[in-house]
Amino acid sequence: MKLLLTKILLLGNAGLAVAFVQPNQQAFVPGKEGGIKADNDQSLSLPKSTLMDQQRPAIRTQIAAMSQKKLSMSPSSQSTDETEKSWAFNPLFASLWVGFFAFAALGPGELFAPSDTELINNYIADPSNPGFSQVFQAIFNYLGVMPMVIACLAIPQGSKKGLPALPFIAASFGLGYGAIGPYLSFRAPPKTYFDPSEASWFTRNIVDSKILGWGLVAAVVSLPFVVGLVDAVAQDSTSTIKEYLDLFATSKLCSASSMDAVILNIVAAVLIPQDLKLRTNVEDSKAKAIAASTLLFPFLGAALYCALRPSLPSFDEEN
Repeated sequence: MKLLLTKILLLGNAGLAVAFVQPNQQAFVPGKEGGIKADNDQSLSLPKSTLMDQQRPAIRTQIAAMSQKKLSMSPSSQSTDETEKSWAFNPLFASLWVGFFAFAALGPGELFAPSDTELINNYIADPSNPGFSQVFQAIFNYLGVMPMVIACLAIPQGSKKGLPALPFIAASFGLGYGAIGPYLSFRAPPKTYFDPSEASWFTRNIVDSKILGWGLVAAVVSLPFVVGLVDAVAQDSTSTIKEYLDLFATSKLCSASSMDAVILNIVAAVLIPQDLKLRTNVEDSKAKAIAASTLLFPFLGAALYCALRPSLPSFDEEN
């Protein structure tokens, strides 16, 4: 009986030795002389579930490392905002601003001349018939329209950082490019992407409004009729033009205002490509061609763009 129990124990130990044999090792089964070799190809392997349990911690570590690397390669919007510049110097807008004041100081006419003061007083007394050149009347009134056109173009692409646009645009209704020039010369870099969540009520409902755009077109088209320019040209175009040129040569108000109107049209054309890129995926060359075409029709071209341009992206479109 004892001998039988001893054999059973020996056989059990031999089975355990074979089951837990490791690769490239050999197991010896006791019980016979010199033992019996069990090759590793005859040994029992560990269950697959056991191997997977051992590898799971390593796999999880690799996945976590890859995810962390991906996050580090894609900077968040917060880090982008932190590195965004609050201002940037624009040499083109700055050159136009310096050129405007240089022409105002050195151009035709006398500074603070009594005749210019009289022109202003006559205009205040009777805006519809101030008694001077109809061409200059139209230009002088257009200077009240162009700041709103510039607002429609500059505000949507303006950054939250840096100089605010509204105070400068408000001042430009009286000072023209002399007021808006510093903002455009030193504003923060314009947006390259429009985020609907950052759009203010004023941007969405005023400067991007189709009603305002077509209102600007209506104002530009109607002004020559209101000031009598169309009738004057129809009756005697030569005398009408000569009257304006004579006033330009002698009045600082007329010459400076005329140059201001030219610069504002150029500024509007420069702002159009960036405004268009915020609204649609347009090629750079096409955007510049559209902007240049507005210069073919001073005042009207920029106003038409504001009326016909695509609307800013909305929340639904972004989603």
